[in-house]
Amino acid sequence: EGAHIVSDDGSLSQGGTVFVVEGIGQAWACWKATGHPAVVAFGWGRVRTVAEELRKRDPDARLVLVPDAGKEVDAEKIAAGLGAEWVTMPEGSPHNFDANDFAKEYGHDALDVLLGQAQRPPEPEPHPLARFIELAADPVPQRMVIPGFVQAGVVVIAGAHGAGKTTVLVPLAMIAAGLHAAGDP
Repeated sequence: EGAHIVSDDGSLSQGGTVFVVEGIGQAWACWKATGHPAVVAFGWGRVRTVAEELRKRDPDARLVLVPDAGKEVDAEKIAAGLGAEWVTMPEGSPHNFDANDFAKEYGHDALDVLLGQAQRPPEPEPHPLARFIELAADPVPQRMVIPGFVQAGVVVIAGAHGAGKTTVLVPLAMIAAGLHAAGDP
């Protein structure tokens, strides 16, 4: 049910980089290679829980999941749900090859480079009805359905029960459809 922090003083700094790993050897290797803290989850089955807790405690932390070879797909899913990153062991690494194995084989400087290549989940596509305007761009006049009042696109008119939404919307719809002239009674 616990976790263990490997760092200079056994603590985490707010907004800093934190590696989340399965075992103590991996944590030690990540910390030694980068100087950033690593948190031991004590097994892959606890990585999601530990990462979620870390995210709750520090929403600005840069969480980097460091899975064993063969667990990258799961790490990517966990990372996507938490706004975290993940590291992939080199292509062709044997099953369960981890950061500690990598450091033993290639050295801590090479591990630092590998950890620096953490991947991020792709940004989600915006909803098709959401429209964003670049602030640096020159503004483009909006096409108006009812001049000076209702723009083309999605318009939301909301209010409490009995506020008169229907009373206002029926004439507006007639104007938009060209069945009624603006300003006519």
